[in-house]
Amino acid sequence: MSQGHPSFPPRAGFSTKLPDRTASSLHTQPQQTFGQSAPSFPRRAEQSQGANYGAYSNAPPPPSQQQQYNTTAGPSGFKPYTEKDSNVLHELSDEQRAEINEAFSLFDVDKDRHLDYHELRVALRALGFTIPKHEALQIIQTNGVPKPTAQRLNTGPGARPQYHASQLLIPQNAFTRIAAQKIHDRDPREEVERAFYLFDVDRKEYINLEDLRRVTRELGENSLEEQELQNMIDEFDYDGVGGVSKDAFFGICLQ
Repeated sequence: MSQGHPSFPPRAGFSTKLPDRTASSLHTQPQQTFGQSAPSFPRRAEQSQGANYGAYSNAPPPPSQQQQYNTTAGPSGFKPYTEKDSNVLHELSDEQRAEINEAFSLFDVDKDRHLDYHELRVALRALGFTIPKHEALQIIQTNGVPKPTAQRLNTGPGARPQYHASQLLIPQNAFTRIAAQKIHDRDPREEVERAFYLFDVDRKEYINLEDLRRVTRELGENSLEEQELQNMIDEFDYDGVGGVSKDAFFGICLQ
């Protein structure tokens, strides 16, 4: 980008404060065993294929709306939905849909159902995806639509409209598709490992009673008695280390 391009001014009210992923990533419920409360990471082949995503607000736009995006978006135009995108959206669990929608709503501070460049990066980070600047620029140039006040970079006759990235916004349905693809491409073992270290913050390679007690407090599950927590640990302490080992945790989550 040349120095003459406009910078990326933050939108009004924007905050870079991220949600507590420790609390939102782990859904421990009262009166459950440790295995039941652990996050579930089904293999892709086992994921439900029957969800009717058309019932959600992130369903693919009608052809007329897609055509509108194609004629008004960035250098590559708004990327139209494909059969692959449709399959990826079908594979989303209800929980994953809710997390995507929550991340979008959290950073769509002016509630216009669009995210700018900065909000896009932070919303994806809230979902666990830290993307470099060049990838964020590519995403917004490929999928973004211009702001109402955006000025084209090229004004020649017959030229395809082009806009600086700071003048483009990501619609909610595009964000859902982008996030769904990233979730689909994510290695389940990497996600399980990330969840494990949300418990095992001091990297001792097992989850003990203190770790479980801390996480249940962070989740607001104060109704669990100390003995119940200890029973959870004892049930899955296969190696006799006084806690749930990393291998045991992987077995629980990927069974």
